[in-house]
Amino acid sequence: MIIAGIVRKIKLISKKLLLFMGSRDTLLAVILLGVAVISFYLGSKSTSQKYSGPKIVFNKVDIPVNTPATEEIVSTDASVISKTNIFASRNGKKYYYIWCASAGRIKPQNRVYYDTKEQAIASGKSLASNCKEQ
Repeated sequence: MIIAGIVRKIKLISKKLLLFMGSRDTLLAVILLGVAVISFYLGSKSTSQKYSGPKIVFNKVDIPVNTPATEEIVSTDASVISKTNIFASRNGKKYYYIWCASAGRIKPQNRVYYDTKEQAIASGKSLASNCKEQ
């Protein structure tokens, strides 16, 4: 019953618009133009804020100062990230920065964290070829 009333109202409005516009082609052109204008407006509103690239949020973890430079900081906790965000796989020969493309492939429980790149190099790791320092 409610749907039938809505359909009747739509038909009545379309008949009034058709009488006002003169032909179906004109009515269709006005509807298409209206949809285009609304789409353009909504699209421009969605990009009005400046995009500054992806935002990376780091969890800060304080690593004791008395930790020897040669000691590896190993964590199985996914929330632990070193101050410099350098890590390697336990089994691999490469080290990564958190922003590297292939860094996400290393499971958090298999990561070994380092304070500095020198510490990673000293443990026999080299920088991954697809990783760049920032």
